[in-house]
Formats: sequence, structure tokens, C-alpha cells
Amino acid sequence: MRNRRDAVVIAWIVLWLAGSGTSWAGDPAFSDPAKRPKPPRGALGYPSRDADLDALPGFQSPPPGYGEVPFWWWTGDELDADRMIGQIRELHRKGIGGVQVNYSHFDTPGWLTDTGEPQIFTEAWWDVYSKISEACGKLSMGIGLSTYTLDWPRGAKNLFYQLFYHKPELNAIQLETGTKRRVRSGETATVPYQADQFAARAYPIDKGRIQRGGIDLTSFTKDGKITWTAPAGDWEIWTFRATRKPGSLNPLMLGSGETVIRGFFQPFEDRNPGRSSKGLNYFFNDELHIGVDKFAWNVDFAEEFRQRKGYDLIEVLPAMWADMGDITPKVRMDYADVRMSLMEERYFKPIYDWHASRGMIFGCDSGGRGRNPHEFGDYFRATRWYSAPGHDTPGGRADLIKGKVSSSIANLYQQPRVWLEGYHSLGWGATPELLMFATRENYLYGCTLLNLHGLYYTTYGSHWEWAPPCYHFRMPYWGHMDVFLRYFERLSYLMSQGHMCCDVAVVYPVAPFEAEMNGKAAKDTAFDLGNQLMKAGINFEFIDNDSLARAEVANGRLIVRAAQASYQALVFPNMQAVRWPSIAKAAAFAEAGGKVYVVGNLPSASDRADRSDPQLNEMNDRAFARGRRFANNTQAVNAIQNAFVQDVQGITQTVRALHRRVGPRDVYLVMDAKPDAVVEFRAKGAVELWDPWAGKVRPLSVVKETATGTQVRLPLESYEAQVVVFTSGQTHVNPPSPDKRPVQQKPLTGEWTVAFVPTMDNTHGDFRLPVTADNKLIGVEARRFAWAVETQALTETAMLPETSDQGWDTKLHGYGTKFYLLGPIASDVDIKQLDTKLASLRTIDPAVPVAISGKTFPWRPLRFLLALRQGRRPGPPGLSRPEAYHNRRLHLPGPHRPRIERDTLCRREGRRPRALLPLDVSDHVPGGASRNLDEPGRPEGRKSQLARTHARGGVRQRRPHH
Repeated sequence: MRNRRDAVVIAWIVLWLAGSGTSWAGDPAFSDPAKRPKPPRGALGYPSRDADLDALPGFQSPPPGYGEVPFWWWTGDELDADRMIGQIRELHRKGIGGVQVNYSHFDTPGWLTDTGEPQIFTEAWWDVYSKISEACGKLSMGIGLSTYTLDWPRGAKNLFYQLFYHKPELNAIQLETGTKRRVRSGETATVPYQADQFAARAYPIDKGRIQRGGIDLTSFTKDGKITWTAPAGDWEIWTFRATRKPGSLNPLMLGSGETVIRGFFQPFEDRNPGRSSKGLNYFFNDELHIGVDKFAWNVDFAEEFRQRKGYDLIEVLPAMWADMGDITPKVRMDYADVRMSLMEERYFKPIYDWHASRGMIFGCDSGGRGRNPHEFGDYFRATRWYSAPGHDTPGGRADLIKGKVSSSIANLYQQPRVWLEGYHSLGWGATPELLMFATRENYLYGCTLLNLHGLYYTTYGSHWEWAPPCYHFRMPYWGHMDVFLRYFERLSYLMSQGHMCCDVAVVYPVAPFEAEMNGKAAKDTAFDLGNQLMKAGINFEFIDNDSLARAEVANGRLIVRAAQASYQALVFPNMQAVRWPSIAKAAAFAEAGGKVYVVGNLPSASDRADRSDPQLNEMNDRAFARGRRFANNTQAVNAIQNAFVQDVQGITQTVRALHRRVGPRDVYLVMDAKPDAVVEFRAKGAVELWDPWAGKVRPLSVVKETATGTQVRLPLESYEAQVVVFTSGQTHVNPPSPDKRPVQQKPLTGEWTVAFVPTMDNTHGDFRLPVTADNKLIGVEARRFAWAVETQALTETAMLPETSDQGWDTKLHGYGTKFYLLGPIASDVDIKQLDTKLASLRTIDPAVPVAISGKTFPWRPLRFLLALRQGRRPGPPGLSRPEAYHNRRLHLPGPHRPRIERDTLCRREGRRPRALLPLDVSDHVPGGASRNLDEPGRPEGRKSQLARTHARGGVRQRRPHH
């Protein structure tokens, strides 16, 4: 029997070697951008890659498709098509390029949403959508729909549940193990064989470890059981199941993409015929969740694996859970490759092709935003099937890594745009200045499609908010917002054309996650390296295995032809596992004079063979010269800085820059350069400053030409983005010397007249309900106040201008202490005695604790802002800011034991709740005011309170910032 087992293993090795020529990596030709469908002529927002493109006319007056595209939330009030068309026209007047509709319905477990009226995909909803789509088409504006919450497989009966998830035949399938049992020679084992079981196998054990090969036990099945007597040696029986996951969609299933197209995307075209890419141009996957993760399965997975990898997966399947020795990383990487290939071929690509063939922009913001390389299995491979790879940047921030992952995917796969979702939850105090700083920097990182989150169909009397603010016509600066929007429309056009240029490629570390060989260390190294490179003024891209496989080596450079990318340096970031085409191309590049670096660990496993593969060791030696192996990123950055002439270099300071080749021009977006700083560019020709504010062009001052480039004096402030453009082949002429005469300053004296212009259009009750003749247009209001407890002296002097309020508190109108919490209460306290004590209180001094049973318990204030509820209308849905969700369904049956519905304010300590004593509950007052119950206070005989407008608190702030 021992000889039989050895023969099985030998035969298995022969088969392995016979198939090894095709056993590693997917097919790079499958994702080759040169083979993708071409958009129809005139598609909105699609750039030109033409080497003869003259980008100046488009920069000065961008064509349709490059303006801002807001998230337009159709929730909070019933949809009124006439009102919505009015909003569309207002957006168009400011240059908005299109709208991307968000529509929520049904609470998602753990993530509250509201239910919109009319229900999505009903005839009433389609009637509204078609009218708005037609209006957008007439204005050359795009419109689409986000899948936010609509496709989340979290148990809600949302739109995708109604369309797909409720059907068992469409549900995702997960690979699971069943019985595991060790048996010895001659021992008879009986194990159950369940209905969803598809394989049962006995694997030989050697030195305590499962070995490859084994014996198929399915032929020993009878009456729902497997009965098998083990031959010589030690064995372990494994059974495998394929279980369906209710409420999900299987992206590995043949036809899954077409199913989603027919059920979700195609109806938009059917209901709006002839308007593709005009009036129907933006769809968006927001935080997509599909199938299952590592163990995603399909009924034909094993056969697809055998055809693609050349060996039988079942013979090594335990490696997905257990260590089977040196072959384990290869099995896991091969499984991941087949899983991702099926997902791409059957789900992502068909949906992408549907959009691309119609010239429609298909964007995304996935949950990991590129910071989770193995999201979906391989983030790069999933996201390359979007025409606008993207991400969100909450608050008023820019994010280098998110931007670089998204833009690298777009550049390498020649997708037209990079979607920037900004800046949810920044709050109503968001200013154009802050938006300008964050957005310019995000554009430096490669973003080219601005999507402000959000635009609200209604704010329902200032009580409906979804990750505030609304950056559009509800802001007091909306009248001037067209200048801001035009600035980024020009940048969006210019920085989308042509192709990206940079010298450094950092391998995006998916393989270590697939092999389960410390992927986190590789990811952390890669992202830290990116931050250090940019800080040093060196631009870079992340590169994936398929792009490396397609790359050519020529003239000491690594060239990805389809993307017109050309790199001088390639860096492997602490990757213990690697795809074979990546390391093979690195070796070829190094031997041709390319700079190939490794930080941290050398690869010790690949998908070519097992961990003991001598060819991998040989490739490491060929790829990584001894002087290019570094212990940390700082060493690698220093080496790259000194390896070649950098594309952009500040002479006396470090600057950051993004470089694109646009037609015959080299376009640089430069930041951090101080006024009159001299910066050297690795380019020659006539050099100009292109102004996105006005679309104007003027020559810059050249200090000198060098052997490798041109030194240019930059005029703007360090916080500005300077668009420096070289036109090769043209002779540069310096502008006249600037006027150095001192500027004359003239003081303005005397009194000034100031006028406050009302900006809050309350026609539809967005700021106050009910709408009256007096509040249809609302002017300046104070929402923050200086506050103090009334004293006799203050009664007479509080409102006098000369009275200082420096020691007063600052309070937000409507926000204050609604309850006092007592406790936590010790478990040995007599609750009845405590109830009697609390019921006897006529006043509360929060500084005085309650004494009971010889113990004292302090009061703590519970502060919040109550939101309006009226009929079926929702309060703030709390979806992006659940901690800010406070609705009005509040019931107070007694003075000290309120019962609170939905929002639990009474937290438990062990088995004893804290006691809560309400101050009062603020009722809504017509006109939008509410009685402010700021602390200290009590239910009866409360001390009076004095409040006056506090300028420092923000009387300019139009609304309270929750």
C-alpha cells in the first residue's frame, strides 16, 4: 500500500510539472486596455489621447462632461418633478456637468436609512426619473444612479433584494469544510455525506502534515454516509460543502453581470431611449459588497481551476485552511487568481462593457478605497473595470494613497476619469477656502472628476441632513460658486487628457495577501514608501501584476505601451510572495539597466511553484542587486533621489508635482513652490503659466536651460496650484521684467456702510417650516450665543454694548442639556428608596450629588439637539453620522423614568440602569425657533437665562453645525 501511495504522489508531480507552463498568473491580454470597447464619438467627459491634441481651447472653454457632478439625494420629501427641474437649471447655470442620484429605502441592519416616496422602480418613480433625465439631456448634463444601500446584501429588502437577492439560484456560494477525521491503517471510518457536499477525500499524512493527492471517497457513499477502511499509513478525511448565502449575488456565476444589466442598468436606457451619454451618463457603485470573500465558489470552480492551472484543486484543497508544506502559498494564490478571473469575466467586465460602449461614466467608491489591496480578492483587478475609479475623502482632507491607487488604475488601464468623492460630513461651516485647498491637493494626486457630497433635494426645514453640508444652492456663497466650479472644470479637462508621466512604479502588494504571507507588512511598507516619495518631491504610481506582465523593457526603462507609461525605477515593498510574471519582468528590467529595488523581505514564494523553488531564488538574485536591497523606505527614497535626474526639482526647496503629456505639451501641476522660487523641470521649449481661474495663459520667466531641462521662476503663493506648461519645439521668450516699484497703500478712514444680503431661499421650506410670507427669504441670523445665568446685575447690563461677555459660555441654539444622568447606581442600593428620593426633588443642583444608603451619586448632563418629526417625514437618517441622529419619538411617562424609543439614552451598568431626570423637552415652535434649555436648570422654578449674539461664536454661520 505504501508503494501505491508513492505512485499517486509521483503521478501527481508529473501532472503538476506538465501543466506548470500555464499554471501561474491570469491572462494579461484579457484586461489589455487596447482591446476594450471604444466610446462613441462625442461621449461626454471622455478625454483625448491624441499626440497632436491642442488642449488650450478645451482648457479655456471646456466641453460638456468636465464640470462637477454632485451626489443628488432624492430623499427627505416626496419628489416633485417641477421643483427638481428648477434645481437642475440652477445647477446648469453654475456649470455643473451632471448629477448622480442617491436614493435610499428600507433600513439596512446597523445602518439606518429612510424610505423615499415614491418607491424606487415603481411607475411613479420612473415617471419622475424620466422627466429629470430628459431635462438633463436638453442641457447636455449627465444623470445616473448610485447603488448606495440599494445593493447592500445586509438583510434589508432593498432594490437588489427585490430584483436579485431573493432568488436562491442567484445567491453567492461559499466553500466550507465539513467533517475532518484522522484514521490509521486498517481503521474503518463512517462520516456523513450531506446534500450540499460536493467532495470527500482522504489525504495521506506524513510527519503530521497533510500531503497532496489522496483518495476520492465519493464512491464509498451509501445511504447518506461514507464508509471507508484506510489502507496502510495515516490519513485524514476531509469533506467539502458549497453553501448558498441568502440575500446575496454570486459574481462567479456565469451570466451574473448580464443579470444585473438586465435587471438594473438596462431599464434606465429602456425608459430613456436615445439619451445614453446625454441625460444618462453617470452610474456609481458606492461601497459595493458582493458574494463572499476568500472562499467564494461556483459549481464549475473546480473544473475551471483544472483548465486554467493544470492540476486538480481537490487534491490540494486543504491548503486553503491548513499548511500543506511548501506548496501552500501557490495553491492559495492559484485559487485567488481563478476566483478573481471568474469574477472579472462574468461580473465586472460585462457591466463595464455595457457602460463603455455607450460612452457612459461608471464610477466607484469601494469600502477599502484602495487601502485594502485584497478587497474583492484583488482591488486593482476589480476596480480596473470602472471608467472612473474613485474614492471618498471625508471632511476637508486630501488623501495621497487613495488618490494614487485610483489614478494609477485609471492611468494603467486608460480609463477616462478619476472620481473624487468629497467631502462628506465636513459640516455647515465648510468654506470655499477649505474646499479649494483640499481639492487642489487631491488633483495633485491624480483626481479628475469632482463630486461634492452632497446636494440635497430637500433639507426639510433644516432638520433633514445626510452627512452635511449641501455644497450647492443652500450655501450663502453659491452666488460666487461658479468661479470655484469653473476652476476645477478647467483642471478636470486638462489633467484628464493625454497620459501620466512618472519615473517610479511601486508594486501594489496583492500577492502577499493571497498567499497569506504577511500582507499587512507589505501594504504598510508600500503606502509609507508612497508618502515618503511624495514628501521628497518624487511622483510615483502603483503598478499591478498584469501591467508588469504586459510591460516591455527598452532603453533602460520599463514601458507599458497601452498606458504610454515609462518608468526608471521599480520597487517591491516587503513582499514575501509575488506573482511570477512580476518577478520575471523585474529581473529582465534590472539586467537591461533598470533600477529595481526591494525594501524589507525578498519574495520567498510565487505562483510558479512551491516555496522551495530554486528558480525564484535565481530571479531574486537577477532582479535585486546587492546595493538595491534596503531595510527601510528612507534608504530606498535616498537611492531613488540619487539614481537619475528627477522630473521636477526645487532649487532651494522641495516641491510636489504631477506631470502629464498632453498632445505636444508637457503639463505640470506644481504645489508648495514659494513666490519667485526656481524650479527645474526635465523638459524644454516655450513655458507658460495656465490660469484655471480665468483660462488665461502667460509666459513664465526662464532662469536658464540646463543639459537636462529648464529652470523656471514660479510666481504664485506656495498654497496655490501652478499649472506649468511646456510646448516642445517652440522657442521661449521671457516676459518683461515685473514692475518692482513699491505698492502705494492708502488707508480707508471714516464710517462704512455694510449691507447684509439675504441668501437663504426658503420657498420650499428648506430652512424653516412652516413656510410663511415672512420667511420665504431668510437673512442673517445668529445661531450661536454667548450665555450666562441671570443675576440681578446682568438683568440691567447684559445687553449693553460695553458689557464684556468674555467669561460667558458659547451655546448653539437648541442644543443643551435635556436630561441629567445619575449614577451608575451600585447594585446594592435600594431602588425603591432611590425612587422616593428622586420623586421628592423639586429642584436640581447638578453640582450636588444624591445621597442614598450612605452613598453619593453624581449628576451628569446629557446634551443633544432634538430634530423635527412631522407625520412620515424622517429626521436626519444618521447614515453617515449615526451619532448625530436624534429623532422626536420620545415618550416621558414619568419624572425620572423616561421610556425612550429608537434612541437609547439610558445605558445599563451591569443590571442597574442609570437614572435619568428630564429637564424638559423642547417642542417645535412655528417659525423654526425652539426653547433652549441650557444648563443648569430644573423642571420647575428654573433660573432665568440670558443670551445674546456672540460674534465669535459665528453669527455668519448660517445654520448650526451639528
